[in-house]
Amino acid sequence: MGSSRITVISSVYIILGLYTFGFNSADDASSKLATASAVSVQTEQLSQTGVSMALVVMGNNSSTKTVASTQKTVMGGTVTYAAVPYGSSESQITSTATIITGSDTKTIKTTSIANYNKGRWRISRSYSENL
Repeated sequence: MGSSRITVISSVYIILGLYTFGFNSADDASSKLATASAVSVQTEQLSQTGVSMALVVMGNNSSTKTVASTQKTVMGGTVTYAAVPYGSSESQITSTATIITGSDTKTIKTTSIANYNKGRWRISRSYSENL
């Protein structure tokens, strides 16, 4: 009778241990996915910030369609942005952002088309892509 209790109790502890191990594995996987998602969103926002920085350099001047390639370190990452003329009244702004977390590197490039309208540059369309 005593050995059957020990066997049942040992079995229960083994099952609980396996469930705990499974929960810890699921928790680790969930944590890695959440971190990767957060880094992706942060990198895309940093790339959009590069577009905004180029617009600031272009200012309220309709003739400023070119911005030399500039690299800045902000928000825990680096962003490189530039603008070139695109057609007669538009400018194409390219911004590439990179964030390094541990051994992972996330890079996103945003390409935007801006046109001068009502005294300032405005984004008419924008596209982001993972690199």
